[in-house]
Amino acid sequence: EKAARLQEMRDAAAASDSARLARVSRAQVEEDKERQSAAGGAASNEHGVPAFLHGVQQEAMGGEGGMSMEEAVRRRQHYVQRGGGATDSNAFRR
Repeated sequence: EKAARLQEMRDAAAASDSARLARVSRAQVEEDKERQSAAGGAASNEHGVPAFLHGVQQEAMGGEGGMSMEEAVRRRQHYVQRGGGATDSNAFRR
């Protein structure tokens, strides 16, 4: 009787393992398909930024025409407040 129950448990474990492996392999195939469709569907630039975010990123950085970060910083250099500590000392005064 014990041997029969042990054999049943072994058979059930083997069936469970095979079902789990089948589910995992199906899920992996589906994930691969999704990755391929996402990579092909959403065009991206050389930095891996999706096309729909490229325009927003350009606006946020203030770059018309693909300005690099160095050019943007140089362009805004005039507006940076620097000086003899006057801005820092008055920052939190009432």
